[in-house]
Amino acid sequence: MTDFDPKALAAPLRALISAAHTPAASPADETLSLRDAAAEAMVSTGLMARIWREIEGERRRRCGWPPVAVWGGRIPAQTLAAARARFGIAARLMPMETPETALAAARPPQGVAVIALQPDNAWWLRLLAEPELKVFASLPETESPSPRSAFAVAAVETGPTGADETYFVTDAAAPVARIQSALQEAGLIGEMLQETGGLKLLVLAGYVQAEDPRLSAVPGRLKGVIGHAPLPFSL
Repeated sequence: MTDFDPKALAAPLRALISAAHTPAASPADETLSLRDAAAEAMVSTGLMARIWREIEGERRRRCGWPPVAVWGGRIPAQTLAAARARFGIAARLMPMETPETALAAARPPQGVAVIALQPDNAWWLRLLAEPELKVFASLPETESPSPRSAFAVAAVETGPTGADETYFVTDAAAPVARIQSALQEAGLIGEMLQETGGLKLLVLAGYVQAEDPRLSAVPGRLKGVIGHAPLPFSL
């Protein structure tokens, strides 16, 4: 077995910093650069992501960016831990009383919120009324036996990275099986992530644009794409 040389991370990290800190860089650009850096350093994307999040957390602190607003739901400690893993130990976190106050804190400029997914709270439907805010990350962002527990939301433009998932909501009263069948008939694959009071949050395989005409086949009066995220990083 070949020993790991930490010095092998230096050049890929410099390239990652250069690419990710350009003014036009998006979350998708950051993910692509992160994957490239991991491949060059011959380490897992999960390891590179952990290193990168700490660098970015320190940058957030030094630049004086607003704290990451966090609504923890029923298990605040779990959501806070997920937020720290995603935004770095040095990043400031601000617990919020409700998902609505967290969403308000996510608005520009530079606002970011981490909001727990709770079976009894369909806060994500509000994103249809605020299209400038989008889900751009699912937490935890590395492979884990635990299911998705929170979303990161901000006023950012998402984009395809080649390994993504799409978040779609609908108020359709139709059974889950009917909705999944409609997706399949339209050439899409979807699974139910949460159903609250008849409101449904689905995960669609791949990067599906909000304007994709195939989505019109999905039942529901109030419906639409609320964001995208890369698939979990490997460990």
